Amino acid sequence: MIQTLGDVLLLVTIISVGVVSMLLAVFLYHLIFIVMDLKQVMKRLNDLTAELEELVRKPVEMMGMGIGWLSSLLADLAFTPKPHTEKKAKKHKKKKGG
Repeated sequence: MIQTLGDVLLLVTIISVGVVSMLLAVFLYHLIFIVMDLKQVMKRLNDLTAELEELVRKPVEMMGMGIGWLSSLLADLAFTPKPHTEKKAKKHKKKKGG
């Protein structure tokens, strides 16, 4: 059986295409696991940022409630009508003996 150069090159091409296809399949297989791991990491990162946001939001809400209470108190003090008290004139006592 005599092999020509064309037959050898065809065999090498077929083998190389097979090897590249197999490497591509392995790469895609690993890529699936990498994407799944990234999905889990991103979910955990979202959970952590939600917890941090909650920790930061609580004091800010408390400050907002305190400022709201203080502003309503000041508004009530400023806009409530004050009762008019009439001042009576003081009568001077007459001095005796003079």
